[in-house]
Amino acid sequence: MSFTGDDFNRTNGAIGPNYTTDTTNPLVIVSGRVQITPQGSGAAAAHCINTWRGGGNDGKFYTDAHEIRAQMTPSGYGLATNNSFTLIIAGSDGTYQQGVNVAFGGYSHDGGGNPFTPCIIQTGNGATYTTRASTTAQVPMNAIVRFRRVGSLFSVFVNEVPFLSWNDTAGIIPSGPGQRRCRIGLSGNRPIFQQQYQSASIDEFWAYDIAA
Repeated sequence: MSFTGDDFNRTNGAIGPNYTTDTTNPLVIVSGRVQITPQGSGAAAAHCINTWRGGGNDGKFYTDAHEIRAQMTPSGYGLATNNSFTLIIAGSDGTYQQGVNVAFGGYSHDGGGNPFTPCIIQTGNGATYTTRASTTAQVPMNAIVRFRRVGSLFSVFVNEVPFLSWNDTAGIIPSGPGQRRCRIGLSGNRPIFQQQYQSASIDEFWAYDIAA
């Protein structure tokens, strides 16, 4: 089993050369974790996604049995309970808006009166994403999240407990070397005259094949 990944334990600022940016703005490093690029007051909600290209094989998995494991952590901003963190596997060689990708969108809750936003598994065909499975259960801000593909089965585990799954019985997601990228993303917003808000941050992640 060959591991690649990033612990983000380096100087605040750019995420670094082992990534390409799929969105207008990249993720940035702040205090050993990734966060969204800071927004100006009243800016529209932001979604920052980067493709991993570190380690061997240009960051791609070697097989169609693989997973990404992320250690979540609170961000330095207020918690946005309606903005998700995103883990993408079985990704195309383009971006998250090109080709076919499979995404887990995870939401955390602050324990207040806000309604729970469902966590989802989605498939992307170009820029169009379709929800395939959902749950109103929430992801703790300090959780370890694993998003796994084994053939047609896509599974999410939170703190080693099964959380959400989808079986691609219709064969929507291709197999093979062109479908083995992983991506990470965070989203947030900054209402006018208010502080910056964001989903939980990612403290570190690891990507690896799990085939025997």
